[in-house]
Amino acid sequence: MAALTGMLEKYNSVRLNQTAHTWEEAVRESVKPLVEAGAVLPEYADMIIESTHTLGPYYILCPYVAMPHAQVGSHIKADSFSFVTLDKPVTFPDGREVLILICMAATSTTSVPPEALMQLSDVFTNEGSVEQVCACKDSASLLRLIDQYSTDQHDTGHR
Repeated sequence: MAALTGMLEKYNSVRLNQTAHTWEEAVRESVKPLVEAGAVLPEYADMIIESTHTLGPYYILCPYVAMPHAQVGSHIKADSFSFVTLDKPVTFPDGREVLILICMAATSTTSVPPEALMQLSDVFTNEGSVEQVCACKDSASLLRLIDQYSTDQHDTGHR
């Protein structure tokens, strides 16, 4: 099992077609599955929101995709990811819209498996991937899609 999909399954942290009216609500929605799994404390969402107010949305990876995260600390209990899609985009302070949030929680600066980040890169460097992700109806189909993109990248030798 690949690193990212393995973590998503371990923490049961995929939520699809969620509703958020503001970027702050979207960040909270992305943290919620990790709180429910015991991987982070609830204040992790507040930390991400506070750092966004201070630094801007440094974690927007590409159009419509963000990876909210904040500094390592005692509020993080386990290395983990959540994967949340929204029913409508939210606008971040810099004007960019986001539909997909992959919340990352790391217990140290070196604890997140590089393979997990590479899987995200495999998915979102492909044209049409945002639409495909948002079309997923359940977590199993999303996990299959992520694994398929990763397998395709490795089979064809692209990076």
